[in-house]
Amino acid sequence: MSLWAFLEAFAPQRRFLVQEEAAGECHDAVLRQLLDGCPDMVVGFEAIQDHFRALQADLQQAGLKMVDPGSTRDRADPYVVALALALDGRDPRDLHVKLAPDAKCIVVTHEKAARAGTGKLKIPNACGRYRLDCIEFVTLLINEGHTE
Repeated sequence: MSLWAFLEAFAPQRRFLVQEEAAGECHDAVLRQLLDGCPDMVVGFEAIQDHFRALQADLQQAGLKMVDPGSTRDRADPYVVALALALDGRDPRDLHVKLAPDAKCIVVTHEKAARAGTGKLKIPNACGRYRLDCIEFVTLLINEGHTE
């Protein structure tokens, strides 16, 4: 099975979801075509707004930030984490509490964790903070049995 067909198979199952801010940052032509062809894969802000606000408040209280205000890159990172928290069944009043024990979400990213002490969280750091599973795209392909 081609990589394209493999990824398209995720769409109807809603196993591969992208938050709309992250979809807007996507500059890869192949992934952009996939997202454009499978609009059900894109999750709007309304679905995650409570988790997003809770995440921002928690990070601010801890003196951490996921977005550099002076940068135009990686601005979707907190939206990605908020989507994962929502899909993982977290309580927006306390993001460390899981309301839906059977809910499961795995964040897929190309990022590497930021060094400790920088005050900036990359997606893998935030996933660690909130006990979310986080893997690289290649690991996802291997875990799902894609061998081509």
